[in-house]
Amino acid sequence: MMVGDSCSDVVAGRENGLVTIGVLYGDGDTERLRCARPDFIVKTAEELIPLLTG
Repeated sequence: MMVGDSCSDVVAGRENGLVTIGVLYGDGDTERLRCARPDFIVKTAEELIPLLTG
């Protein structure tokens, strides 16, 4: 699983066969992050917890 706030984070995760989660609370560009098409997008760290704990 790859969690990141940038397009390059999502691309790196995909290239390595990982499930990708884009977070909108970091320094990355939101529109570019969405264009990278992560498997999941979360707005807060609280939304991330269920995805990490399954």
